[in-house]
Amino acid sequence: MWQCALQENANQTAQALRNSGLQPTIYDQTSSGRRFWRMVVGPASTSAEWANNLDVARSLDFQGAYFVTNLTRGQALRVE
Repeated sequence: MWQCALQENANQTAQALRNSGLQPTIYDQTSSGRRFWRMVVGPASTSAEWANNLDVARSLDFQGAYFVTNLTRGQALRVE
């Protein structure tokens, strides 16, 4: 997952991920009265897809990317 304090940054990040062939989703969230945007890439259904998504995200310098499981959507990659 990746978090942005500005929506424009989240949109730019999502576009960079799309340009690299990934499928990002932006979530508009609030915590402790602070608004931020989270980015999730996926879902991925095979270990090869997971590895590819992680490699692509890290090649774009999102070194904090990690996998999460959402039972309604399957496996996804959080980009940080």
